[in-house]
Formats: sequence, C-alpha cells, structure tokens
Amino acid sequence: MDQRQQQVQVGAGLQESRLNTEFIAFLEKYGTRALYIILIIVLAYVGWQRWQRWKSAQLDQAFVALNAAMESRDPDNLMRVSADHRGQGSVWIVANLAAADQYLDAVRRGLAPGANLITPAETDRLTETQQQELLVKANGILQEVIDSVGTSKGHVVFSQAARWGLVTVAIANNDEAKARTLLEEYISTAEKAGLKAQAEIGRARLNALPGFLAPKAVYAEAELPASARPFRPAAPSPFSVQGGTGQEMSLSMEELQELLRTGTPVPVPGTGAEDLPPPTIEDLTPPAPPPSEQPAPAPGSDGG
Repeated sequence: MDQRQQQVQVGAGLQESRLNTEFIAFLEKYGTRALYIILIIVLAYVGWQRWQRWKSAQLDQAFVALNAAMESRDPDNLMRVSADHRGQGSVWIVANLAAADQYLDAVRRGLAPGANLITPAETDRLTETQQQELLVKANGILQEVIDSVGTSKGHVVFSQAARWGLVTVAIANNDEAKARTLLEEYISTAEKAGLKAQAEIGRARLNALPGFLAPKAVYAEAELPASARPFRPAAPSPFSVQGGTGQEMSLSMEELQELLRTGTPVPVPGTGAEDLPPPTIEDLTPPAPPPSEQPAPAPGSDGG
C-alpha cells in the first residue's frame, strides 16, 4: 500500500514538472509577443481615451466660437467659424445657416448687417446693388449646405432650413418658378421624413406664393397715415420787436441771438428791416407794470 502511494506521488510530481516545463517553453517562445500585444492594446485604449477627450474639447471650443459669432450679428464672423471648425460636428452647418439668415435680414430691413436698427447711419442703408450682392451670398451659402448634407436623414433639418432660405431668396428676386420648385422639394422632403407639420407649412406658403410676389404699392407721403409719415421739424417762428420808430419788425432766432450779442440785428433784405434804426436791448425789455391806484395799508393796520 505504501509503495503504491509512493508511486502515485512520484507520478503526480513528474506530471506537474512536465506541465511547468511546457509552460516555461511556451513563455520562452510566445511570451515576448504576448507582452507586446497586451502593451499595444493598453496603449491603444489610453490613446483612444485621450483622443476622445481632445475631440470633445475641440467641439466645446467650436460651439463657444459659434455663440460669440452669433451674438456679434456679423455674418463674416460666422463664416470664419464655419471655415475654422469644418470638422467639428454640425457647427459649420449652423454657422452657414446663421450667416445666410443675417444676410437675408439685412435685405429685408435695407440696412447693412450689424447696423444700429434704431438710429442707423446713412452709410448703413443698402442700395439695390448691395442688396442683390447679399442675396447672391446667401444663395451660395445655403446651396452649399444642401450639396454637403445631401439626403442624409440625420441632417434633414439642416437641408430643410437651407431650402426654406433659398425660397426666400427666390421670392426676393421675384422668381416665381424657382420659388415654386423649391417649395415642392421642401414639401416632398418633409413628407418622406415624416415631418407632417413642415409639409403643411410648405403647402401654406406655396398657396400664398402669388401674394408674396405681388408688386408692392408705393404711396405718396400725403396718402400715408400720420403715424407713418416722416418727422419734419417745424420752421422756427420769428420774433417781433419794435424798432426805434415804433414799427414792428420780425427777427429769426439767429437774428435775435445776434441782437442780444452785439445789439445790432442782421438786416434781412426785402423785409424793411434794413431801413429801420436797429432796436436795442431796451426795446426787448418788457415795460414795468403801472403803479397800483389802491393806497398801501397803514402800518399796524390789520386790514379790518
């Protein structure tokens, strides 16, 4: 019994020794390669994580730049953001759409982009040539968006917004055929994407299209309501004074100021003022009130 147990123990030891020897041989043959593979996997994972963090930071910076450009109300800034962050998600598309919208708003108002809407400078008013140039810019930007996103379902919202802007450009150019074609494409795309509300909006604008293209009536100033007429300040009223002969003469504000400064008014040809002796400061001084005919009460009197 003891001998048989001893033989089993010896056999188990030999088996274990054989397994250890095979494992050592495996490590000697494939150990270095296995370590390299594991190291490559770890480095690839770490690198991928770092790249994701860098990409996220770049996207954040792109949206910060986009917000700043939109607040500036300058389409040139928006186009720079579009060019600088072309690969950052949909930032460049949003920048393009916002820039085109700024151009179209400028054409609607007749004022250059970024102009003060309350008190615009004369140089901010757009001529017809300048308005047409802005329409051409907006058309090119919007068409670029449609050409880039194509029929991608993930970008259908952007393509629809660009197509709607192109309809506005066509209406501004009084091109009914192009506006109708674009609206039909807008409706068709909305129906394919399941955007029923957009399709209804497109149909409503298509039905109202002749009204958008109707010639605008131009009214004379006299035909406008009082609230729509331009403000025209009234002419300053003349001041009447008496000259040295007692004859009244009319003076404008400028002539009155000259009189008060030098005592000699500026003669106005044709009014007779040049033939009259110049009025003096005393002529402009109101006379003293006449003395009261009622006697003053005696001192100490209580008036009773």
